Amino acid sequence: MSSKYIFLPVLVSLCCVSSMVGAADSKNNLEVIKLKNGFNEVHFDGLDQKTLVVIAHRENYNAHSYDVATLFVDYKPTDQYEPAGLQIIPVIEKNETNTFHLSASGGADCVLHDYRFVKNTKTGETWLIVGDRNLGESYADTEAVTFTFYKLALHKDQEPGFPPLSFEYWKIQMAKEKYCDIEKAFQKELGLEEYRTDISEDDQ
Repeated sequence: MSSKYIFLPVLVSLCCVSSMVGAADSKNNLEVIKLKNGFNEVHFDGLDQKTLVVIAHRENYNAHSYDVATLFVDYKPTDQYEPAGLQIIPVIEKNETNTFHLSASGGADCVLHDYRFVKNTKTGETWLIVGDRNLGESYADTEAVTFTFYKLALHKDQEPGFPPLSFEYWKIQMAKEKYCDIEKAFQKELGLEEYRTDISEDDQ
């Protein structure tokens, strides 16, 4: 992957409902960005841009329904030849594959896949952390957990093949213990609280 981009300290605002940010953990300097089902006006830091996180539910009428999140920015370029307008913010994997949405899913017993958008108050960066638990033999198993970290980046040189804004792969971190529920892994391993304001612990 080319180095012709900079990591942003963050972004800023768009549509309907403002997101809230949780208190920073004193150990890791990370603040969880709060979200809910529907339209979320997310305030990152850094650019005078507008970011929208849309979360929608995919009902299955069983224990395996899931939520999907997509990110957009009302992009305001600094170059007159660069296209303006609503842009999707992809997640770019280590192999440069683009992912255009995030999902939170699992079963009645445990959540296997989820994510957190966080602000690092020490470095001024915005991170995306995706957590995945191995399935094992069932959703109720206790299995290994992998955290994949991404940083918000601006491709300021209009490099072919890259969007104006994206979350770029940074690193992988394995959990020290095995878990059934990914939410417990986020809390115990990384000190990150729940991000959904419309879902209680009893609903998970």
